Amino acid sequence: MDDPIGIVRSVWELAPIPVIPAEEMADIERFALTFCNEYSTYVPNKVLYDYLKDQAKFKEDLERIGYGFNVDNQKEEGYILCRAETQFSNDTDCRCWKRDNGHTLVAFWMEEAHESGDDEELLAFYDYDPANNTMTPELGLTKKVAETMAQYDGGYTVRLEDQEISGYKNNVEKDIYENTEYSMRWNGNDLSLVKTEE
Repeated sequence: MDDPIGIVRSVWELAPIPVIPAEEMADIERFALTFCNEYSTYVPNKVLYDYLKDQAKFKEDLERIGYGFNVDNQKEEGYILCRAETQFSNDTDCRCWKRDNGHTLVAFWMEEAHESGDDEELLAFYDYDPANNTMTPELGLTKKVAETMAQYDGGYTVRLEDQEISGYKNNVEKDIYENTEYSMRWNGNDLSLVKTEE
């Protein structure tokens, strides 16, 4: 079985990515365009890339043939989500936060859920340096979240909508998320882990 998220997992941390120049775009749009271009083998990334590259054409195609995806572009809030219109998650979330040192922390969450429960997911952080217009993998923070998620049994999902990262336990049988197990709150430069009660 193809595992596009697994392919991204095996290579994303190996090298920085030069950010695609696009003066008319908000920062989060440029970061998402760059990441999705680099890792377009994952379908939600390809859809989000097409949307960001030409929003007018994307809307025309959506009306004509339909993508089966929704894009929620909250660029003023530093957040973009591309989600498939299916029962199971098949999406890419993107979020950025301005750091005290003038850099930007950028997060990408990719999730592909399956009825079998063999879900694939990846949370990847980058540090964006405006001096060289490059996103560099932020491995320490990525590892901290992965270790936190690994402490619990069962599947988990991450949501980036708010100014914190929240993790939820998946209950596949009831098709719901329940019991926020942890959150990571923005502190001006980084994300601090806060465990919450079940």
